[in-house]
Amino acid sequence: MPPVSNLSLLSPHNDAEAATILDIARSLGLDVRESNQPWGATLDKEPAENFLNLKPNVMIIEMPGVEKEAELAKSHTLFIIDHHSYGVLDRSNPKSSL
Repeated sequence: MPPVSNLSLLSPHNDAEAATILDIARSLGLDVRESNQPWGATLDKEPAENFLNLKPNVMIIEMPGVEKEAELAKSHTLFIIDHHSYGVLDRSNPKSSL
């Protein structure tokens, strides 16, 4: 895992799992980008300002968006943390994102 100083985290705050992830990230000193989107958040609906000046490594929590992920991956190392299935996009995992 990269140093904390090189990590940005983007996550919604739409349930207890996400709230806990955000709390942990802040306590570790990560660059936290909290999405205001409700349940069902996606990267393509995220405001552009949340992508400004991202650190070289970006953790994306339960916000699918294959096209935006591909765009970000051109200039950043992405860590996609998810355990859901979104129709054809299946990120199922028996472990929670926490």
